[in-house]
Amino acid sequence: MNTRLIILCVLFLQFSFANLKAQEYTLRNIRPLSEKGFNAPKWSPDGKLIALTETPYNGLWTIHPDGSNLRQILYDEGVGYNFVWTPDSKEIAYLMRKDNQYEHEGRKYPGFFLKIVNLEKKESRTLHKAHRLRWPQISSDGDLIIKEDGKKEILIFNREGTMVKANKNKKTVYLYDYAAINVTDMEGNIIKSLLNDRVIYLKLSPDGTRICGTRMAGGNLIIIDIASGKINEFSRCGAPTWSPDGEYILYNISIDKDHYVASSELYVIKADGTGKTQLTFTEDEMETKPDWSPDGTQIVYHSMSSERVFIADIVKNN
Repeated sequence: MNTRLIILCVLFLQFSFANLKAQEYTLRNIRPLSEKGFNAPKWSPDGKLIALTETPYNGLWTIHPDGSNLRQILYDEGVGYNFVWTPDSKEIAYLMRKDNQYEHEGRKYPGFFLKIVNLEKKESRTLHKAHRLRWPQISSDGDLIIKEDGKKEILIFNREGTMVKANKNKKTVYLYDYAAINVTDMEGNIIKSLLNDRVIYLKLSPDGTRICGTRMAGGNLIIIDIASGKINEFSRCGAPTWSPDGEYILYNISIDKDHYVASSELYVIKADGTGKTQLTFTEDEMETKPDWSPDGTQIVYHSMSSERVFIADIVKNN
């Protein structure tokens, strides 16, 4: 081997090593978790189960992270969109829409039901009914937070379905898409306006101090510090989700062509906007809607092209 070739090999290895170190994370052991037709995977807080829904968002299923014991919990249309786990991983809360629930001026309108299902017993119960409800969220102590369209106050229910009395002095951030982001009291009075713009995929950080989301105008990732109101805006982003330690954000970037998604890959970035790393490099899969395991060692995501859910180990490069 001549000297020039040796030098080129050394330079190539040095470049490759430096490039690897620049990558914050790497995915390994990527494998399908489900058969075709499943969507929207979400880890249980204890990390023992992953909840799935059938495309398009019909029914709720659970599966073990090793791919075993796929189990149907219930089957109703639309209940798999924006469902939430309870902190003890024993129940899932969701919205269900039913036609002809309300009558006004001779016309019948649909109604929305806030429901919760016990995974062991596969029994669901209704906590609240209204003409129009926003998607449920859950507090750290397991109370369900929800809001009716057209009403200011925020409704809080315990797991038995009893409404928790509003406390005007208690502050809360209720996150819902397509609206301004405000800090309010439980009666809906605005204490602080954080952003007067439409944002989707809103997620509260694990420590409750920041919000991430995708700004609809431009599709960029934004991170809002709740206390200061400071907003940082970074590159294009879809379906962002926090790492368990709150230091990173996992998301997808989708490329549209003629109003259709032509490709989609997964990325990770530090919460300060540095260290952007591409995780997937596939032509035959369109990765979307990622979710990080509670221990930070694995991710799950959905492929639009094959309509399957995948699981992978996510390894930090030191």
